[in-house]
Amino acid sequence: MKIKKEKTEINNTGFGTAAGKGIRLFNKDGRPNIVINSDHFFSKKSIYHTIINMPILKFIGLTFITFIIINIFFTIIYYTIGANQINSINQNDFFDKSLQLFFFSIQTFTTVGYGALSPSGMGAGIVSSIESFAGLLFFALVTGLLYAKFSKPTAFIKFSHHAVIAPFKNGKALMFRIVPFKNTVLTNATVNANLALVIEENGVDKRKFFDLKLEIEKVNSFVLNWTLVHVINEESPLHDLNFKGFEKAQVEILVFISAFDEAYSNKVITRSTYTYNEILINHRFLPMHYFDDTTQATVININKLNDTEKLDLP
Repeated sequence: MKIKKEKTEINNTGFGTAAGKGIRLFNKDGRPNIVINSDHFFSKKSIYHTIINMPILKFIGLTFITFIIINIFFTIIYYTIGANQINSINQNDFFDKSLQLFFFSIQTFTTVGYGALSPSGMGAGIVSSIESFAGLLFFALVTGLLYAKFSKPTAFIKFSHHAVIAPFKNGKALMFRIVPFKNTVLTNATVNANLALVIEENGVDKRKFFDLKLEIEKVNSFVLNWTLVHVINEESPLHDLNFKGFEKAQVEILVFISAFDEAYSNKVITRSTYTYNEILINHRFLPMHYFDDTTQATVININKLNDTEKLDLP
């Protein structure tokens, strides 16, 4: 398969020319399909970035589990130094004593201190002091992480599951659709699209990258759904490809979007990709917004983002 050199080949994508069969460059969520291998776990994982990118429910669950484990740890310490160093502890029943020590640990860790239980010995006093200090650090850390998660600029933009190749004007065009899905206002939205494909050179498969020029690459206000259109003409790197050869060429469309979010007062960035098996030939997108006479407003139906229909074409 040959691509003419004048098709604006680019080399600044950050990916090399080595081609792995069937391996996509980016996952659908926009994360690079890269696995870092290292002998040391903490040399390949950033705890901060892992937590910041963690779903909020998972973060809350992890925080709660950590909270319980820490208090179980201190409960064991209190039990080891002697429950008699804690006032008002039932010394007879093992389960009841352990449970009361656990609740005492929670009261100390959270600095609630109801007063029913209190340390009376030197050992319990030292441990409870250390636990109180640890509790202050723990909740300060959790509060900071929560703030970082909620204040992190996030691009609330959905991509259509598929790209389509449909009739356009007197030819064909590659199209994909995006839409903002939160009650925010995005301005100065810019889209950049690249084509990645595998070309055989001197008997060796190499991955090449090309610019995909879009009809409209920037909008001042991104509030409606936006269908991005790349015309497949003589200047397009897709022009020399037979549609049936997309799989052989391991075609992948890389899409990068940046916009200014007024709520964050910051730029937000997102990305996604479409591989050869996510491109529908001779399909078109169905409308997903309409004008409502009742509310006198334009209504966007997010559920119709992926709606397409097959065209009866040769």
